[in-house]
Amino acid sequence: MFKIADRIEFSRRVPVKVPTDGGFEEQSLEVRFRYLSEEERKRIAEKDADAGFLREAIVHIGDVVDEDGKELPYNDRLRDRLLDLPFVLSALTNAYVEALVGERAKN
Repeated sequence: MFKIADRIEFSRRVPVKVPTDGGFEEQSLEVRFRYLSEEERKRIAEKDADAGFLREAIVHIGDVVDEDGKELPYNDRLRDRLLDLPFVLSALTNAYVEALVGERAKN
C-alpha cells in the first residue's frame, strides 16, 4: 500500500566534511527536511538558485554547538549561517537529493 500525505517530512543525519589544516574533519548535523514539489523547487530556483530550496525544505537542524560546546537553538538565522558555508550547503543538498532518489546530487 502506498500512502499519500499532504506534507512529507523526513530526518537525516548529514555528514559534513569541515576543512582543517591539511585535510578535513568529519562532523554531522541532524536535519529534518520537508519534501518540496517540482513546482515549488522551480519557483524557488527562479529567485535563489543556490540555497533557496533548502531554506524552504529545512524544517529543523540540530546538533549544532558554538565554540564552547553550548548547543545553539534552531532558527532562521542559524539556518542561513550554515547555508552560507559551501561545505555545509553541499552536504545538505546531497542529503536531500539522496533521501528522495537514493543517489547523490550531481555537481
